Amino acid sequence: MTFAIICRRLEWKNFEVVVSSSKLINVRNVMNDAKEKLDFRDRVIKTSIGFKYMIVVTSFQCYIYR
Repeated sequence: MTFAIICRRLEWKNFEVVVSSSKLINVRNVMNDAKEKLDFRDRVIKTSIGFKYMIVVTSFQCYIYR
């Protein structure tokens, strides 16, 4: 049995991060409404944002965005 985090919403300063599906994250800058979709090959297990970094952990990799 496997589970996925779906529809999780995170905020930090002027950024909004939404885990839309098990492999897709939407990032939005609320100040200028800039949007970016991050599509991952593997299932997203954990997402965290803060201190100018976003960390995304999938079942096989760890991504660090600045």
